Amino acid sequence: MEKNLLALKELRQVAQKMRTSGLRLIELNGKAWSVRLKFDETCAQLPPTPQPVLSATDVAPTRVCAPMPGKIILQHPLQNVAYAQPGQTVKQDEVLALLSVGGFYLPLRSPINGTVLAVSVDQEQAVEYGCEIVSVSASAGVFA
Repeated sequence: MEKNLLALKELRQVAQKMRTSGLRLIELNGKAWSVRLKFDETCAQLPPTPQPVLSATDVAPTRVCAPMPGKIILQHPLQNVAYAQPGQTVKQDEVLALLSVGGFYLPLRSPINGTVLAVSVDQEQAVEYGCEIVSVSASAGVFA
């Protein structure tokens, strides 16, 4: 019987994630199924990440974040070659990683031409919505 009980620790974690994301109601039904999620109109923002101090010539790096919860794939599944590595120069719309959601793979693309500063996650790491995956610094004159 105890195996069917949800521990208070897990309940608190679920409640915290709901509160952080602005989710206020999860409604599940049966027999032809229906799921309804309700969010607060003024959705809670993720806590801000500390930004490095930039000089006048520096440009703030662009963060590529997970658009939904899933598992990160940093290497091509068949060729075992990394999509992006720190120091690599990338073009706008170039694939930096894949987000595995169920049976689907969503490409995470570079929003700008630039240089990969850091890859913030590990291969096959589970991530939440808004989790930083890669940071890219705009490079002046790249691919001109």
